[in-house]
Amino acid sequence: MNKDILEKYTVLFQRIRENSKTSFHGIQLECISKLVFFGGVKRKLIPKLEVRDVFDGDGRPRDKITKSKIILSDEMKGALEDYFNDLKSRCSSFTNRTKPLFPNYRTVRKLRLHWMKFGTSYSQIKRDGELYKKEEEQRRYEENMAELQKWYENGNVDTICDIDDDD
Repeated sequence: MNKDILEKYTVLFQRIRENSKTSFHGIQLECISKLVFFGGVKRKLIPKLEVRDVFDGDGRPRDKITKSKIILSDEMKGALEDYFNDLKSRCSSFTNRTKPLFPNYRTVRKLRLHWMKFGTSYSQIKRDGELYKKEEEQRRYEENMAELQKWYENGNVDTICDIDDDD
């Protein structure tokens, strides 16, 4: 199921990029959608973001969005880097640190309308992103447990102790 969700959204991100009114709108909406999917960025935060909130002085993505507690994952950083490179190529004034990060999406209403054109919504993207993240964590946990089991079966572990055990 995890691969299905990611595959569905990979296709959606591509459709957004290729089928938006202008390529600049598409690149912005794709980046916003990835921030929501991979990081759960709040709907009301998106129009308020400025370039300096997610990029340092050298144009590299920060580890965290400064206006929130959201830590940027590798997927989110990759989306932001692609977007920032496109932004720089269009007009260097767009990269002014106090400029809005998404100049064509200054209202939540406009985001909602554009997502509707692609048959989706903020809530759906966020919900599916949370499901993807949860399933990905479960998959990693199961992989780690299987690896630990192999390690134990090969005799690499003598005993497993409870760290709270005083004996």
